[in-house]
Amino acid sequence: MWASVPWKYLRFILAAETIIGLYKTELINRRGPWRRLEAVEYATLEWVDWFNNRRLLAPIGNIPPAEAEATEGQVRREHGLGLQNLAGLLRDVDV
Repeated sequence: MWASVPWKYLRFILAAETIIGLYKTELINRRGPWRRLEAVEYATLEWVDWFNNRRLLAPIGNIPPAEAEATEGQVRREHGLGLQNLAGLLRDVDV
């Protein structure tokens, strides 16, 4: 099945499956059994907030991903890397 998927798309699929596995391990299995769907939904919102805004990520300097994105946006603005310039840079990168 995966043999027909181009590598550039397969990477994203595998990354998504990794995050889903992390979510199941860290939240669903650890805090279950769940009695109500609302409890799962609320816990999922809390986990996503933690994952995006408070989790410290070593490869980017032990800062949360949201902080890294904000810093990246500021650097782009300071150096004039708008979407048009960024698109040009990305064209040269093999994804």
